[in-house]
Amino acid sequence: MSRRELVCPECETPARPTLIEPPPEIYTCETCKKTFPRKFLRRRTIAHKTIGGRVPSVPPTVVGGATSQVWDPIQATPSLTSGNFPVAVGDVVVGMVSSLGTAGAPDGQVAISDGGSLVKNMTKAVEVGTALGRFTSIWFCVSPFSGSAIAFTAEWLAPFPLSATVIGTVLRGCAASPLDKTAAAKGTSATPATGSTGALSQVGEIAIACFGTSEDASNDAPAWALPFLGAQRDGTSHASNDTTLSEARASGRSAAPLNASGTIIDPVDWAACVATFKGA
Repeated sequence: MSRRELVCPECETPARPTLIEPPPEIYTCETCKKTFPRKFLRRRTIAHKTIGGRVPSVPPTVVGGATSQVWDPIQATPSLTSGNFPVAVGDVVVGMVSSLGTAGAPDGQVAISDGGSLVKNMTKAVEVGTALGRFTSIWFCVSPFSGSAIAFTAEWLAPFPLSATVIGTVLRGCAASPLDKTAAAKGTSATPATGSTGALSQVGEIAIACFGTSEDASNDAPAWALPFLGAQRDGTSHASNDTTLSEARASGRSAAPLNASGTIIDPVDWAACVATFKGA
């Protein structure tokens, strides 16, 4: 049994999977540090390796996403809906939520919808909260329908948030039961980190991480530690009670534990989560 893979034309190091569609036109090899157009990557055929008698899966790919945020000092907003994104049957929609001033993660309905006519409830993968009322959580579901204008909505029971931000990411190529490992942590510092997921169940998973921080969205994005790469980000920009949510993704050839960590500008209250999803 064999497969094709892309390798560096200089040193033949396997090319890193890209989490961006379409892939960047320029590629830098992580081993020899040579930079060249991605089209110059060379294809080679190799025998499948097995781990525990199983061929590693191909990591899922990111095919879409959207964000949204709200700031409401009178706490009169019970729900928040992301922007629209395209989804196909079988795609996994990952919803990230961070809020300030609530009693916890969204405790009303959390679901994806197609113009409000078709609804699929989402499952909470992981949640963490701080003593100052900052809560961050990751949700997911396998979409039973296709649409070009799908969104996900998070609803709270009272108290409603002072501020909240949501990020939706769409994964394609996941296993039928996609969720594998999670981790979460909280703190007050300039170095958020989720803590370790523990060893993953298989090679070929994608990790989705997020930092919910009490900072203005105009601040610089986190400097994420590899293998995580920064992705979508949104938040509020007011004098106080802000919520900024920053997403990062990691996809690799290893089943080693993952810890999503990074550095932000100033020490603030933060709640961080990560969840990994298995490839088909």
